[in-house]
Amino acid sequence: MTMLLKKITLKKDAEIELPASKSISNRLLIIQALSNSNVELTNVSKAKDTVELLKCLSSQERIIHAGEGGTTVRFLVAYFFIANHEKIIHCDETLNSRPHESLFKHLEQLGAIFEFQGSQYKFPVKVCRRKLPEIECTHLQIDVKKSSQFLSALLLIAPLFTKPFEFTWEGNSVSYPYITMTCKLMSQYGAKLEIFKNKIVVKPSPYSLEATFVESDWSSAAFFYCLASLVEHEVHWKFPYLVMSDLQADQKISKIASLFGVETLVHIDFIQLTKKNTKSFERLCVDFLDCPDLFPAIAVCCAMKKMILECKNVQHLRHKESDRLFELTEFVKKYGATIKWHELDDTIEICIDNRSIKLLDSIEVEVKNDHRLAMAYSLLSLVAKVKIDQPTVVEKSFPDYWRQLDLLSRK
Repeated sequence: MTMLLKKITLKKDAEIELPASKSISNRLLIIQALSNSNVELTNVSKAKDTVELLKCLSSQERIIHAGEGGTTVRFLVAYFFIANHEKIIHCDETLNSRPHESLFKHLEQLGAIFEFQGSQYKFPVKVCRRKLPEIECTHLQIDVKKSSQFLSALLLIAPLFTKPFEFTWEGNSVSYPYITMTCKLMSQYGAKLEIFKNKIVVKPSPYSLEATFVESDWSSAAFFYCLASLVEHEVHWKFPYLVMSDLQADQKISKIASLFGVETLVHIDFIQLTKKNTKSFERLCVDFLDCPDLFPAIAVCCAMKKMILECKNVQHLRHKESDRLFELTEFVKKYGATIKWHELDDTIEICIDNRSIKLLDSIEVEVKNDHRLAMAYSLLSLVAKVKIDQPTVVEKSFPDYWRQLDLLSRK
């Protein structure tokens, strides 16, 4: 099923309902399961990945299907290992193109037994019951170059170990703020951690979950911040339950958008986005190491502004739902952008020069089963008709996205 977005004009005043943070919701659901608590979590994300995680955690079936969420399957594998539940985990085939091997190997070091139903270190996989009741190992050196989720999955289960456990890693972690989010939520609900540079020590400590309201999602807000930066007229948009809590790294979009004249007014339980004057400049430089999910929206936004975008630490964008680095650079090249690449060791930097770009009045895009590509390409509807081949992929993180965009549009 395809969808045609007609060229839109955006309202001056609006209230936009964002989804709850998927990342916070997923971590809290694991903490809830590990604490054997029935304490209520409210405003939990309705994103497909979170719905699948909750369904799998609640299932009494031996065989489960975890959908297409990388976080979902990684957290589940670690959870079923420590809970000592025998499960056969299936997932969408697309997930086997993403990295998981390191997590399986780390868990094997802890005593996990896996029976791979097909290829080694691929799904589907049978998580077998442990032979030893306790975790004898007390240290792991974690691979964090491709995903921070390996470390988060292991951290979440570590308070249930019977001995203090040390996690270490080399170099800079991809998306380190997501590790920080994991640690903050763990500490908030009873876990005892000591955090050092490239090392985290977790002590045996049961979780004690309290009733929690999940804040709205900054990754989703980013698309509306970019829309605001692109319009020429004044806007005042309200986002209920979006807060500056320092849990979500993607709130960095508020600082980036401020360069374009978009201001963020912080209230107790909502954010007010305002824009009165458009600011123009030629070059934007962003380090995406801590906020890779912002890249699609910012890349399309800069293309529409015909700006130069200098990007640092974009190497891990190859390992998302799609190869976002390839897809987005190929898209802007198609319309006249030029790109310079610099690869050194494990890092990639690119410079996208959009000054010669010429977008058409009608654009067709392929989103490669990637929810963030679909939402990023929707920004183009400010200047063109846009045909999107897989509009339903937004259900992965923002099921209500198309309705919210429609409500924001002047009729």
